[in-house]
Amino acid sequence: MDTDRLVDTETYYKHICNEWNVTPTTEVYTGYEHVHDQLTSYSKEQWSSVDDAGKQKIEDEIFDIYRSVNVIPITYFSLEGCKKELKKLSLKHHKVLDNKISVGNTAGQNFSRFWFPNMQEAYTRKDKMVSMRARFYDDKRLKRAISFCLNTETKEVIVYCLLISEGH
Repeated sequence: MDTDRLVDTETYYKHICNEWNVTPTTEVYTGYEHVHDQLTSYSKEQWSSVDDAGKQKIEDEIFDIYRSVNVIPITYFSLEGCKKELKKLSLKHHKVLDNKISVGNTAGQNFSRFWFPNMQEAYTRKDKMVSMRARFYDDKRLKRAISFCLNTETKEVIVYCLLISEGH
């Protein structure tokens, strides 16, 4: 085994925090905790009750909140939070079906998104703008995701724009 190529967990953790440009201050962290109340103050009811100019104002206000933080809105973990998340995943019910281990459709997705930042740069041959990072930093796509959230949410809107990664 080539030990020169092995990286200890703490070193890798520091690397991915640097890669995301975020150092979590709690076990589970979004970077948007300090603006959470602002983001949750917008609702579909509010959005539906205004004209196009009012909708544009709301979209611009939410967009400005995101740009003021300018952190890709995913779940980040402290090193201790990573350990707890992995422990939680290991305790989930596992089943083998068709020679595949299943732990649930989205189990581990938040952790994987954080732990493997290189996967957020995946794109197709035809579209270089399909990565979550590219979509978030593209103003037009971020505004489109905000508008999509406001048009489809049924309760209080928490526009954490994860829809960006789903192509909206």
